[in-house]
Amino acid sequence: MERKLVVLTPVKNEAWILPLFCASTSLWADHIIVADQQSTDGSREIVSKFPKVTLITNDSPDLDENYRDALLVNKARELVGTNGILFRIDADEIFTPNYDSKDWVDIKQSKEGTVWLFPWLQIYPGFN
Repeated sequence: MERKLVVLTPVKNEAWILPLFCASTSLWADHIIVADQQSTDGSREIVSKFPKVTLITNDSPDLDENYRDALLVNKARELVGTNGILFRIDADEIFTPNYDSKDWVDIKQSKEGTVWLFPWLQIYPGFN
């Protein structure tokens, strides 16, 4: 059985980037789990338009990364059990479109517990 690629993304008022993030991530991810923390800018409505997105509510009034990440991981386990490869990325982190490369094959075939680190390319405001 092929392992599922599951993206775990926390969100709070990130409407400015969510359409691009959801569209590009939908190209390679099997599931995108978004934990919204009381956004007031339409973030919830934006992510709800994408079929691969599962929206959950982070009801913590404070930044509590342990609580938030537990929400995301628990939802991933509910969706795919132990058959998932979990990616914890922010909405302003977008993978390049080489998702069909040998690296992706290696990721999908990696053993449980493998940790992958990815290089960063900083893009400045205006996407230049």
